[in-house]
Amino acid sequence: MTDAGAEMFSPLGRKQEIRSTRKDASSAKWAPIMPVPDDAPPPPERHTKLGIPANRYRYCNAVGALLGLVCRFEPERGGKEIRPLSFCRNIVDGTYSWRWKGLPALRSLYRLEELTRRPDAPVLICEGEKAVGAAALLLPDWVAITCAGGTGGVGKADWSPLSIRCVTIWPDADEAGIAFANNVARQAAKAGVAEVRIAMPADDLEQGWDAFDARTQGWGVGKALDFIEAANKIPVPNTSSRKLSHILSSNSVNQAPLREDLLDLVEDVELWHTPARDAYASLPIGGHIENWPVRSKTFRLWLCFRARIVLKFSPSGQALQDALTAIEATALFGSPEHRTHLRVARIDGHVYLDLCDSNWRAIEVRENGWRVIHGPPAKFIRSPAMRALPEPEAGESVDRLRGYVNVSSDDDFVLLVAWLVGTFRPEGPYPILRVNGEQGSAKSTLCRILRELIDPNQALVRSAPNGERELIVSAQNAHLLVLDNLSYMPPWLSDSLCRLSTGGGFSSRALYTDWTEAVFNGSRPIILNGIPDLAGRADLADRSLCLTLTSISEAERRTERELIQNFMEDRPYVLGALLDAVSSALRREKAARPLCFPRMSDFSAWVAAAEPGLGWIEGKFSRAYEANRTASIYDTIDADTVAAAVVGLIRIEHNWEGAPTTLHEVLGQHIPEEIRKGRAWPAPNKLKERLRRAQPALRSVGIHMDLEIRAPTRDRQRIYKIWSNREICSDE
Repeated sequence: MTDAGAEMFSPLGRKQEIRSTRKDASSAKWAPIMPVPDDAPPPPERHTKLGIPANRYRYCNAVGALLGLVCRFEPERGGKEIRPLSFCRNIVDGTYSWRWKGLPALRSLYRLEELTRRPDAPVLICEGEKAVGAAALLLPDWVAITCAGGTGGVGKADWSPLSIRCVTIWPDADEAGIAFANNVARQAAKAGVAEVRIAMPADDLEQGWDAFDARTQGWGVGKALDFIEAANKIPVPNTSSRKLSHILSSNSVNQAPLREDLLDLVEDVELWHTPARDAYASLPIGGHIENWPVRSKTFRLWLCFRARIVLKFSPSGQALQDALTAIEATALFGSPEHRTHLRVARIDGHVYLDLCDSNWRAIEVRENGWRVIHGPPAKFIRSPAMRALPEPEAGESVDRLRGYVNVSSDDDFVLLVAWLVGTFRPEGPYPILRVNGEQGSAKSTLCRILRELIDPNQALVRSAPNGERELIVSAQNAHLLVLDNLSYMPPWLSDSLCRLSTGGGFSSRALYTDWTEAVFNGSRPIILNGIPDLAGRADLADRSLCLTLTSISEAERRTERELIQNFMEDRPYVLGALLDAVSSALRREKAARPLCFPRMSDFSAWVAAAEPGLGWIEGKFSRAYEANRTASIYDTIDADTVAAAVVGLIRIEHNWEGAPTTLHEVLGQHIPEEIRKGRAWPAPNKLKERLRRAQPALRSVGIHMDLEIRAPTRDRQRIYKIWSNREICSDE
């Protein structure tokens, strides 16, 4: 970067030049994965310089899952060396490895699982894991704990599990021990302990004396209890940090130091940006990683919370704004680019399905199966309305879904399952699922069930959008769109759904700007349901699967509550069966071929590759799909007055040629007068557009049109030609 270019960033401050260049961009950056996955390789036996550790201390979460290790080395030269060890993912190339790296701030306490298991036991806090081990043997009725990093790690630990507990602190006999005790007492008071005491060692003890030394000197339970019971109870500390925070927040001279302190809080945070130049951060929260925009409310509050925990003050609005600007600049100009994903993603040939649970886990689907993982490589983002999928169960057939869907035939069930499998393909196109049926045929219930299998949401079904902008907002916040109880399909919505199904770009002016363009480019699975046929336009019909539900008699009807409750119990097994099919599709994607290649050929090839995973014979889906498309074509022709008139004309004349105005008059003779005089019948100058729309459907039944012929006369009058063979017309 030139000096002039570097000056662009000078107002943002530079502690080591600028945060965006504090580390070489080409060097690997590692993010801890918490908890450590079950299939992770074992940690290294030795350190490259320090050798084999004398002790390894396991840091776990409340349920005992390993988060990381702290290793204690005792070199021959004397003293000790402490090194944290974490299982990490390389954010550049996605590889995994154990690294000599500490866990992010708000670290779990040492022996947190024991603290959780014994909620009524008194708590003893020592300085260092070695002292904790000795204290646990001296006082077995107590829960001995500590935090990683000694005195310096107190502010980076999560002390909230101490709420309403009785706490005694046993510090080392030195100045650092006293500082440790005071800091821990302050954090314990903030956590809401019921009582806090400090058992201060006598002045005549050697420097650094602790619980380990007491046990070495022959202390037993009785002497240890006498020492602890003599501890002084202290009031809740009246820390001066609040006053300091007030002074700093109100003094503009201190804004620069505050900004630099806030920037230090994101040293362990992965910053990145999207191809659209939106800044993101991958935040360590509760033992897992979450992806949030830098300008989001969540990231802002997370930064404030971490400042409160680590720095012991709440930043002012100006300091926070300055820090966010610097962080955003680092993400945009000094960090890698990644694509964001919503619910499903494909990375390195594997499909990932975001479970949307509180631990940000995902399902990884490979050619040889699937598994639930922590810390997926895909950069998943979430909207507030998204809900969690269940953890899938293996070993069941997708036929378990059959009892919850009111489809009319086995072929319709095949198409329904095929559509479900297609939604797990991260790239479009996706066929539109049209669900028709009379009132009370459980159309909305079917849509809710399907959404619970793919993309659960607070609003499982929604009404039609009022405009294209509302449609795109929905597409940006959900993987699956479900439009419920439609009675009419306006032309603009039909066109927009077609583009969203096969993939296309939508743009509008960004809010509060004069010229910035907001762009959405992608495709989404879509479900439409309603009583009337919703695909009167041929382009929508050609992109869709149509299911017609049967009526439900009173004897067969069940309450929706009972049906959904039973389905929720079977949902993990159905999801597992669908993931088996996705695994088969990945395994056979390059080799499998459908029996035919309709318009949605990518979808057809994907489902054809998935057939063995569903237990289907080869071609079962293709035959059902072709039959459904054929029926849909005839329905489209019947619903289109112009197409129906062309069929009526060709049935009689088989071949027709003439001027457009003449064709308009001739076609009008093949439809009822009330339709010809209504709005559904086009004016002569609109006839060509309607013929163009009907052309693919008519060609499918053997009727061909040429609308670009010019007469060989001087005026070059346009001529329309329509023809077909007798066999196809008679079959129709």
